[in-house]
Order: sequence, then structure tokens, then C-alpha cells
Amino acid sequence: MQDGVVRQTTQGFTLIELVVAMVVFGILLSQAIPLYQSMMGSMRARSAAERALQDIQWAQSQAIAHNASYTLYIMSNNYEWYITNQSGTVVRGMFVADFQSAYPQVTLAAAGGALPGTTVTINSLGAPIPTGTYSVTFTPAAGARVWTLTISPTGTGSIS
Repeated sequence: MQDGVVRQTTQGFTLIELVVAMVVFGILLSQAIPLYQSMMGSMRARSAAERALQDIQWAQSQAIAHNASYTLYIMSNNYEWYITNQSGTVVRGMFVADFQSAYPQVTLAAAGGALPGTTVTINSLGAPIPTGTYSVTFTPAAGARVWTLTISPTGTGSIS
């Protein structure tokens, strides 16, 4: 207190400052949400492609180890793939209900020689028969990166 004058200081935000801060936050959030959704979709699609590649590599190792053939079924119209042994028993794969719950909003489509319902036999050397390049695309919701699983004629798998 100087000369009998009481000075009052206030701390806090005015209503206008608060509204401006909320508008700026809303604009930033509106930009971040689509990027986050796109990133998550891309990660789900990549994860599905990696799972399929792991299953195919497993079948190749089993075919080589047991000197037997395994058959890979790619059913893009049902969103599934599965592998059977020589007796026709399903030994590995991902079926439609499991695929849709594990990888929501991701679709898979066979391309480059592997049409929906096509079977590919993995021989005892780990190579696909008929010889050729097989590709399966894993597509997330709109706007995210599409991942492609490719199996070469020698049986080497890659994701790009």
C-alpha cells in the first residue's frame, strides 16, 4: 500500500483468451485425428501382412523339414488365408472372423497371379508351385498406406 492506494492484481485468463485457446486446440486436434487414424490403419495393414508372411515362412520351413508339401489358400473374398498339410488338415492361418477382429477396416486382395480362391503349393524345397510371383495387398481404411506381401518364384517373401 502506497499513499493509501490499494492496488489489486488479478491472475487468470479472460473469457476471450480462453475461447481463443480452445479454438486453437480444436484446430490442432482436427488435424491430428485423421493423421492418427491413417497411421493406425497403416500399422494394422502392415501387421496383417507380417502375420501372413510369418505363416508362409512357417509353412516353408515345415515343408523343408518334413520333406513334404504344404498348400497355401488365399481367399481374398473372405479375408482369410490358411495352410494345409499333405493330408488336407489346416495347420495354420487366419480366418475371416479372426482377421476382422484382429485387423479392423483392413481388406486383403490377391493379385499378380494369385486370384481369390487360388491355391499355391509349397514344395519340399520351400518354393511355390506353380512357379510364379504371388502378391497379396493389405489395404487399410482410406488414406493410409497399402502394404503388399510378395512371394517370389524361389519362395522368398517380402513386404513393401
